[in-house]
Amino acid sequence: MSFKNIIGHSKQISFLKRQLLSGRIPHSYLFIGTEGVGKKKTAIEIAKFLNCKKLENDPCDECISCQKIEKRIHPDVHIVDFKWQALFLEESVEKQTQIKIDSVREIQKEISLKPSEGKWKIFIIDNSEKLSQEAGNCLLKALEEPPENSILILLTTIKDALPQTIISRCQSIYFNRIKDEDIFLYLQRNFSTKKEEIEKIVKFADGSIGKAIQFLEEIEEVNRLYDLFEKIFSKNIDDLKLLEIIESIPKDRDFIEKFLDMLLVFTRNRIEKGEDISEIAEMILEFKRSLRYNINVIVLLNVLLFSLKEKIFNLLSKCSGNL
Repeated sequence: MSFKNIIGHSKQISFLKRQLLSGRIPHSYLFIGTEGVGKKKTAIEIAKFLNCKKLENDPCDECISCQKIEKRIHPDVHIVDFKWQALFLEESVEKQTQIKIDSVREIQKEISLKPSEGKWKIFIIDNSEKLSQEAGNCLLKALEEPPENSILILLTTIKDALPQTIISRCQSIYFNRIKDEDIFLYLQRNFSTKKEEIEKIVKFADGSIGKAIQFLEEIEEVNRLYDLFEKIFSKNIDDLKLLEIIESIPKDRDFIEKFLDMLLVFTRNRIEKGEDISEIAEMILEFKRSLRYNINVIVLLNVLLFSLKEKIFNLLSKCSGNL
């Protein structure tokens, strides 16, 4: 992997490379963008660039430093996420809901030490919007007084969830959704998947190459959900058929969240094609917000799909009447 292999974001990559080549490198970055668009890959490439032993215009991807960073075993490059925190705190990954102050204190301790193998120490904090208030306050010290040859790279999907005191101390870079055609070409060139299945994946990926690759591994489920959504949006679906659909959907909260995300993307795709169904997208968003609370997902699913059925019927009837 190297900068040239990151899909999209050519302006962002050019800007970063100019900074790296000039030597005028900020001590902290904030990468902002939806999940799976390349924020973490770009952060890893920065780590390679600064520690590559055979650097030319790009990291070589061949030296021991580049290989260790790619394998996540370089002692001077740390990706701080829930998996890292669980290992550090000797807890299960499932118990991690916030980045805790103990993790940030460990970052402060490590970043104060000189690099052991490379030239730079890099800390990549994934999902930084999940920093606890205590952890965020503790991180400020590292942002305000960064040791020489050290960089903190914060990744977030929700910039506004971070304190302004943290945002103001970082160089913010936005990563946009990747174009559908770029995702399609990447999948077509790198995976032996049918064209029609790639087209479905691209529709659901919503500009995220990470989601697209994940969906490739779940292609049977993608096909099933695509067909299911087509049935839900059918004007002629009856209550019995809808109950069968509800019965077929796993009642796991994580799956329901994924189901709603994909249903929302499916709806937005239809809106982009000219269908006047923005009210349906708003309804799905409202139900997504309901998942934050301790709500019964079976009840939620029943209410959502029967409400959708009524709303879709009314909207499609209205559209037919206007023809």
